[in-house]
Amino acid sequence: MRIKFWLAGMVMMLAGSFCLCGIGNAMTVNEKGTMIFTGKLEVRNSWRLEDTEDYTYPQMDAGQLSEQRNMLKLEWDHNLDDVTRDLGFGLKYHLLGRAYYDSIFDSGPHEWQDARDANKDDIDDYKSEIEMREAYVDLTKGDYFLRLGKQNIVWGETDMFRLLDQINPLDNYHGLIEDLDEKRVPLWMARMTIGTGNIGPISSPNLDAFIAPCWEDEDDYLGPGAPAGTSFATPSAPSDPLPEFITYSTGEEHPDNGLKDARWGVKVGGIFGDNLTLSLAHFKTYNGYQPRMTSSNFIEVAEGVYAPTNMKLDMVAEDFQVTGGSFNYYDGATDTVYRGEVAYSWDEPVCIESINFGSDPSLAGAGEVAKKDIARFMVGFDKYVWLRALNSNKPFLFSMQYFGQSVQDYEDGMITPVTDVDTDEYEDIKRYESTITLLTNTELYHGRIKPGMFVAYQPQGNWMFQPELAFVKGIFEFKLKASIVEGNSLDSYAMFRDRDQISFTVRCFMN
Repeated sequence: MRIKFWLAGMVMMLAGSFCLCGIGNAMTVNEKGTMIFTGKLEVRNSWRLEDTEDYTYPQMDAGQLSEQRNMLKLEWDHNLDDVTRDLGFGLKYHLLGRAYYDSIFDSGPHEWQDARDANKDDIDDYKSEIEMREAYVDLTKGDYFLRLGKQNIVWGETDMFRLLDQINPLDNYHGLIEDLDEKRVPLWMARMTIGTGNIGPISSPNLDAFIAPCWEDEDDYLGPGAPAGTSFATPSAPSDPLPEFITYSTGEEHPDNGLKDARWGVKVGGIFGDNLTLSLAHFKTYNGYQPRMTSSNFIEVAEGVYAPTNMKLDMVAEDFQVTGGSFNYYDGATDTVYRGEVAYSWDEPVCIESINFGSDPSLAGAGEVAKKDIARFMVGFDKYVWLRALNSNKPFLFSMQYFGQSVQDYEDGMITPVTDVDTDEYEDIKRYESTITLLTNTELYHGRIKPGMFVAYQPQGNWMFQPELAFVKGIFEFKLKASIVEGNSLDSYAMFRDRDQISFTVRCFMN
């Protein structure tokens, strides 16, 4: 069976190679250029750079293969304006199909094959997929624009980490090495934009609104997590077995299908003067699951000491609303773009031990999902700088961001429900937390060589380094990228502190 999976993957990738690399002139399908067919084939191998720690499964040694991902994306755009112009509106549609297969679980090191045998159904769903990634229709009439179908919406000004960009869920299967654009999960939704002429000093004012009913599988609507036994599954420490008299079960609560639990939002914005863009937004969204423990049928195990005989852990997905805004300002005097964003979450579901797990976390009473208002913000800048000793032909881009977070009405015991293997305790979330990021890149040899570096730092001692080097030759791109995390906690990206890896990616583009 594993050989069949491997052969199927190779046939798919070879077929994609011929389609993409052998038909280089097939991008424009008709003479008018109204039908465009594009595609990308990607093969990525990753290797671990360090031995895993006790909380990561499966246990891997440095140098072992951790990913062998093959992905084919085919995209079709068709502009029908010539057909609909006499009817007074514009019409076009867009289709994006994606197929991928990670052969590591069928033909890789035995650790991955053993992990697949232990969690076969979840990993088989994870390792391969053929899907219509995007499918939407655009209707335009004057200042009105309507997009119907499966799509992404990106609001805000942040890079790498999200504030207002929380409309679409994320696919966290491939962890830190994956680009954010690839991790967003498109949703079926209706989006409308209304633009008008100038209003006083405001040019290009616009109103943007969307609604995304829950018509998806819950994993797609909330964002799939990496299943146990895969590279970026959430770490967990070993725990002591429960007493024999306790029965334990798990469950999930997720949004109902239809409009009742739909995501929705509205944004207004415009350009003030020549160089300042402002926007204000409010939307309803989801941010995955939070735990809730309930118990029943208590028995007395010692004089005055009671313990539950039935325990149930539910993973609960509840909605919350976000109000915020963003700005983007170009300063001609310093030739710098300044960016900023704020997002205030109302009653965001969180995990507080005494609330989610009941009054006694070790026994778990009747728990409920805790909720807190959380204020988040980002300020940053983008600037091109000439470093002629390193590159005399192109400047370097330097992009820096400072992220801050403040939990309102903070309570002790607010945690990320990830257990530290050294202490067997949960990772605390502080009242105030911050992250600093720096991105730099440039181009050498007429754009054929592209070095870059991304760095993130959190004051609690967490670092992430992602150096990369890409080489472009015709329709091919070869990229070497590492992801290295050093941390003193298991918060945020530092929970993957023992999964440093280096990846080599080959991409073939139709153009």
